[in-house]
Amino acid sequence: LCALMDDKRTIRKRRRPASTTLASTPALFPTPIGTRSSNGPACERVGTNKALQTSLHHDVTGNSNTKGRYGAFDYAIISVSLAIALATAAFFVHGFILRASFHHGQECDMTYSRFKFLPIEVSNYTAGARPYRLLKFVDARDLRNLHLWKDDSIDATQSSPHDDGSKVHQLSDNWCLLPQSNFTAENGITREAPYPNPGHPVLFIPGHWGEYKQARSLGAHGTTFTRRSHSYKYQNDVVRGLKDGTLNGIVSDGSDDDNDGNEDIEHFIYDVYTADFDGEGAGLHGSRLVRQAHFVAQSILTIAKACNAQSITIVGHSIGGIVAKAVPLLSTEVSQYIKTIVTLATPHDGFPYAFDSTVKRFYNFIDEGNSKKVKEGREVPMIVSISGGLRDELIPPSICSVDPSLGLTMLATNVMPSSTAEGTMADALFGCDHKAISWCHNVLSVVRTIIVLAATGGSLLGTVETRVARLRKHTKLDIVNHDYAEALRTEEQSFFISYGYVKAAALQATMPYRAWEFVVLYFIVASVQSLHAIVSGSLEIVRTCKYVVFLPVPLAFVFIHIFPLKWSTFVTTTALSFGSCLFYAVILHCILPLLSSLYDTICRRKQRQPKSRESKESWFLKYVYMHMTLVSVAIAAAVMYLYHFVRGHPTVLNGLAARSVIFWAMVLNAFAQLLWSSARDSNRTSKLMAALFLPILPFAVAGKLAHTLSLVSVGGQVDDQAGAHFFRGC
Repeated sequence: LCALMDDKRTIRKRRRPASTTLASTPALFPTPIGTRSSNGPACERVGTNKALQTSLHHDVTGNSNTKGRYGAFDYAIISVSLAIALATAAFFVHGFILRASFHHGQECDMTYSRFKFLPIEVSNYTAGARPYRLLKFVDARDLRNLHLWKDDSIDATQSSPHDDGSKVHQLSDNWCLLPQSNFTAENGITREAPYPNPGHPVLFIPGHWGEYKQARSLGAHGTTFTRRSHSYKYQNDVVRGLKDGTLNGIVSDGSDDDNDGNEDIEHFIYDVYTADFDGEGAGLHGSRLVRQAHFVAQSILTIAKACNAQSITIVGHSIGGIVAKAVPLLSTEVSQYIKTIVTLATPHDGFPYAFDSTVKRFYNFIDEGNSKKVKEGREVPMIVSISGGLRDELIPPSICSVDPSLGLTMLATNVMPSSTAEGTMADALFGCDHKAISWCHNVLSVVRTIIVLAATGGSLLGTVETRVARLRKHTKLDIVNHDYAEALRTEEQSFFISYGYVKAAALQATMPYRAWEFVVLYFIVASVQSLHAIVSGSLEIVRTCKYVVFLPVPLAFVFIHIFPLKWSTFVTTTALSFGSCLFYAVILHCILPLLSSLYDTICRRKQRQPKSRESKESWFLKYVYMHMTLVSVAIAAAVMYLYHFVRGHPTVLNGLAARSVIFWAMVLNAFAQLLWSSARDSNRTSKLMAALFLPILPFAVAGKLAHTLSLVSVGGQVDDQAGAHFFRGC
């Protein structure tokens, strides 16, 4: 359509008498073909469009009465490709519309709390590029921690302020609430707590771009204050139990099957601590995962020392669960405290957004380390993985499973009783979305039970059937399927039956975790078409339409055999293949020609301006084009150092920082050159390269850009040394 419309616009612009010759129309061609304009390189394309000259030449030489440019077969191909384009666009639009109603958050009951977070000093921690922190969750109604944050201007009976305070609590402040009999010279605690009743320590690790405040729902379940409002009697009973120690973090041995353990669960409390990674995107580069794991290790040592803890349960959300799995492998001293790791929507089988190879190497380090421990007969932490199910838009449930020898995997659907608030039973059939699993009351009530069983030290040991049976007894849930893969297939069948095949496929094809798959398909499509166009020496819309019609299906078939992704199906991969072909066609035949047309329009306006101003502007554009590399270096340095200046990070200028700036400049220069050449040159190779690399380049360099951005700061270079040492060891 773009090509046909361009032809019509061209015909309207070139109305000339049939007797006109090419030589008698100098106004149409201010410069001969292939020569440079007197206005400088900024306007070289004006009047030199090859397609326009060819069509004009046919008209002015009397060939306007020849047959059309396209034959019947070509028009049939264009018609079929147009129908495919409309159908594919409707398919994806329908999928995005369905997602708006599919991820409504009503499948779960909300967990409420009057939360406050107290910063805690982490021993032996050196700050890096990001100001990591350790914080303790407290509820305003929990009088055990009131002496740590109470202010005369704050009424403890009202909602607490949600800020995390300004005071950083030291080890001597007794923020773990130990009784005086546990004070030792080693832990250095000097302050006595009014109500010395510590709970079982639990450490929450947020995921990619996650926030520490996601721990507030988990913390609410630790003290059983989980609803918007509780009865006066219930609240008084809980407060009294927290003060006198009736509610505590002590549990009996849960190995006795005659004891149902319900009394332990009802009177059990745990205290939640959370890591604050300053909203860092850990999945962008492996070095970020390494420094987060080192910080978590130091945080565990701090908590264990302050609480005299024998074990600490870790709860990790998303890729935070991967960080938790790496901690016992980094430090033998820390591994003795980690007995159980509970992961929520964690991609154990690979991060679907890992465009940087260092993330894959971090995963390999964990897999090889755990395999080595198992072979040597050493203790490995028990992992309980709960996936979000089919409703999770960021992490597919097929990659959330763990080896049965290392732990237990369950769907959120299996552990979620039907919602009693906004949602219905149908809403709970397919799990919960990626963020909801961190606050879902239905899921966290089961996580609380898992923490109780983990605190007993042996209740989650044994075979998969034994663990599921014990968990089923304590949670009162009907968890009958021990095979996670079979449970997932059952959920998928219910999903396709409930929504229908087309709607279900549209929903799955538009999930964000299909980004990597779409990028790879686009790269293959663009590479094949670009190579064919360069070899044949022509760039035609009909050829692109042929690829849209004939390439996607065989490409999808080959793709699912080369890249056996667990979440892919032939139907959804075929839909993404059609989408990638159409996206390439839109960029090559619509967006880039529009840029060229806009460039030509600007140049024509410049030609009508006074000569002095025209020469001045042409000189400036010529200077920028010739010195684009130096301009890219200046822009990169300004952006990188300004970013750290705004965030208050101390910067440094040395060889490593200079190389980082040069890398940023190279990326900026590549983007600028691709855009500039595709708009300025009529050469088809420039447009093909722009259509191939412009959509791919951001994904290919995102991790490296994020990493090198931190290297112009003092803390970033400190982190880089630790990351380099880690990957050399790998």
